[in-house]
Amino acid sequence: MKDFGKKTDVNIFFDLRSNVKVKVMDYHYCRPLLAYVSMNNNFCVWDYDKKTCLKSFNCNLLESRDMTRTVVIKEIKFYDRDTLSSLFPYEDVEPSTDDRAYFYKNNWLICVGENKVYFYDYVCEKIEQISPLMLDNRIPRCIEIIDTRYLAIGCNDGLVKIFDTLTWSIPKTLKGYHTKTITNILSYQQNEGSRNRLIVASNDGTMACWNADTDGPQFRFQMLKNGKPV
Repeated sequence: MKDFGKKTDVNIFFDLRSNVKVKVMDYHYCRPLLAYVSMNNNFCVWDYDKKTCLKSFNCNLLESRDMTRTVVIKEIKFYDRDTLSSLFPYEDVEPSTDDRAYFYKNNWLICVGENKVYFYDYVCEKIEQISPLMLDNRIPRCIEIIDTRYLAIGCNDGLVKIFDTLTWSIPKTLKGYHTKTITNILSYQQNEGSRNRLIVASNDGTMACWNADTDGPQFRFQMLKNGKPV
C-alpha cells in the first residue's frame, strides 16, 4: 500500500492540444474513438490509435433544413451495436426486424441540442432527429441509454421522456415528482434480466430512483444544505 501511494503509473496515449476548451465529450467503449464539441461549436471525431481526426465540422451542419440556425450541443453519446453489446452483454442486440437492422447498422452519435435530439452517423453522415413535436415542445437537457431499445431524455420541466428507437416514438413519460430541470440521469441494473433502473437528479434538489415499467419513483431523496432543502 505504501509503494502504491508513492508511485502511480499513468500512461497518456492520446494528447490533443487546443486553444479552445472542450465543452462536452464521449469515448467509444469498443473502438479507439473519441468525440467532442468545443466551446467554439466545432464537432470532432478522433481515432486516438491513429491520432487522426475523422470528422470536423460546425455543429450548425446538424440542422440540415436550416444551415443558418445555430445548433448548441449539450451532450453527446456513442450509440451503435458494439456500444450496446458492451453495455448490455446479457441482452440480445441482434436486429429482429428490417427496421431495427437498418437502425443498428449505423454508427450513431446521439447529440442533445437546444430543442431536439440529433442522431448523427459519423461514417455516412446521415442525420435523424427527435423533433420538438415528439417531445411536446419540452427542452431536452440530458440523455441516458436504458437498454438496447429505449433511451431516457431528461427535460427542462422535470419530465423524463422514454424514447423507443424501434418505433421512433415516446411511449411513456415519467412525471409527478421532479418540478425543475432534469440535470442528470444514471441507469443501473439491479438484477440480471430486469430492465435498468434510472437515478434522476433535478434542479429542484430532488433525486429519485425510477423503474421505467412502473408509475412513480421507487425511492425518493431530498438534497439538503445546512439542514434545508437545496
